[in-house]
Amino acid sequence: MKISLWIGFCGLCILAGHMLLGAVGVVLLMSCLPAGRDHESGDRAGKAPARLA
Repeated sequence: MKISLWIGFCGLCILAGHMLLGAVGVVLLMSCLPAGRDHESGDRAGKAPARLA
């Protein structure tokens, strides 16, 4: 939910010509994304040994 709000915020700022606000929005969005990737990679790491066994 938060990610979709940030994507909308970035898009609106860039369309409005506020490149600085758009850049800040992109940075905030990128700060949210790695947390989700860490959880996915952790899940994959946990499942990999089970598949090999």
